[in-house]
Amino acid sequence: MEFAKEIFFIMNIIGLVAFAVTGSLKAIKEGLDLLGITVLGVMTALGGGITRDLLINTIPNALKSITDMSVHFLEFGLLL
Repeated sequence: MEFAKEIFFIMNIIGLVAFAVTGSLKAIKEGLDLLGITVLGVMTALGGGITRDLLINTIPNALKSITDMSVHFLEFGLLL
C-alpha cells in the first residue's frame, strides 16, 4: 500500500508542476512581469490540484496537507 501512496504522491507533484508551468508560460506569452508570471503559475497549480480533488470527490489536498502548500511555495521560489 505504501508503494501506491508514493506513486500517487509523485503523480500529484508532476501534475502540480505541469499546471504551474502552463500558467507561467501563458503569463510569459501575455507579457506579464516576473510577479505576474509567478502568481499565475502558483494560482494555476493550486487551482488545478483543487479541481482534481473536487472531481474525485475528496477534500482538496491543498487545504488539508502542508506538503502540498510547501510544494506551491517551492514552485513559487523556482519561478523567481
